[in-house]
Amino acid sequence: MGLEVVVNEIIEEGRRKAAAIETEGLEEAKAILQEAKAKADTILSDRQAQAERDANRIRTQEAARAEFDAKKQVLVEKRALWDRLRGEALDALSSLDEGRRRQVLQRLIDRARAEIPSGVAHVRPEDVSLVSGPYEVKGDLEARGGLVVEDETGSVSIDSRFESILDDVWPQVLKQESKILFG
Repeated sequence: MGLEVVVNEIIEEGRRKAAAIETEGLEEAKAILQEAKAKADTILSDRQAQAERDANRIRTQEAARAEFDAKKQVLVEKRALWDRLRGEALDALSSLDEGRRRQVLQRLIDRARAEIPSGVAHVRPEDVSLVSGPYEVKGDLEARGGLVVEDETGSVSIDSRFESILDDVWPQVLKQESKILFG
């Protein structure tokens, strides 16, 4: 065999090895690329799932916050309504006509007489002439109406001011009005 044949065989063997190495390299690169693509798909899928969970969590939080704010606003509006209703009730009581105020004051005195038979009745200055009974009447009461009765020593008193009476019955009024207005 000549030198030329040996050289050609070596070259041919080199080409085959190079082709085999190239094929093996391409297959390895293809495998690496497929593995990287699979990892990227997994990462993308995980991130999408996390983003959906985050979006759902945020949506739930915002819905809860909106519901809380709405309930809070309803309570604020109810409170404003109750305050207005209470003010209107006091306005109505304090602006009773003279005859009706006389009747109301007399009923309050009759109730007080059971506990305090004699003493001092404190009323608004404009109501002094409307009160009669077993009490000394003083027009020094700073209230929307009603009276405060004290025994002679001042140690026992009955607060029948319109504000106090309304404070006593207000929880029941709110309960009844809530049923009517809000079901």
